[in-house]
Amino acid sequence: MSTIYPTHSCFDDVLEHQTALAGSDPEACARQRIVHGICLAPEGPHAGEPFAHAWVEDGELLYQSGLLEGGVKVWFAVDRATWYAALRVQAATHYTFEQAHALNWQHEHYGPWVPAYRALCGRGDRRVF
Repeated sequence: MSTIYPTHSCFDDVLEHQTALAGSDPEACARQRIVHGICLAPEGPHAGEPFAHAWVEDGELLYQSGLLEGGVKVWFAVDRATWYAALRVQAATHYTFEQAHALNWQHEHYGPWVPAYRALCGRGDRRVF
């Protein structure tokens, strides 16, 4: 079993993924939702601390990006309920692709756009796609 590491660029990842999907499978893109949320770190030195995170939901499935050893970016699917329980999701805001695209242009960064989520990122603005 391979270890999947965080990309630390989840907000960028979901918009880039959905932009590519809009071109290749617009029906899937229309069905899915981009989600920005506040989760609690499940383990390690920051266990229980809140952090902002982004993922994609499609019904009961959740899609998440990650890095394999060697830096290869992958996307994997997880049962939504299992993911919410494991990361103890405290808040979640769902966006259609069109809503996220408009907010991206309005704010000139990938997100998060909700101030409470943004305060947990500790990073400056990012580029517009």
